[in-house]
Amino acid sequence: MTPSVPEVRRRLAAILAADVVGYTRLMEAHEENTHARLMQLRSDVLDPGVTAQNGRIVKNTGDGFLATFDTARDATRCALSLLARDPGSRLHTVWDMMAGIAKSGRL
Repeated sequence: MTPSVPEVRRRLAAILAADVVGYTRLMEAHEENTHARLMQLRSDVLDPGVTAQNGRIVKNTGDGFLATFDTARDATRCALSLLARDPGSRLHTVWDMMAGIAKSGRL
């Protein structure tokens, strides 16, 4: 009798990784405000932004996240939409997010 080998299911996915630049410095200076701002940023911008581009957040890393998408196009659109969400906000300055090859709205 041959032992059964479980079927391996694979799929291609595009991965978007992002984090908050200077998070440690911000936490040292204003811990409560920084944490509150990050939680608001996640619920108001990141979660809906990823979902809008057909993505799924698979891991939160404290000051960042990993999201998967079915296509590189969706991942890129998500990164660019997150960076362009509010050009005048702290998202581009204090909260300078790095997402894949996109950084501060520039490719």
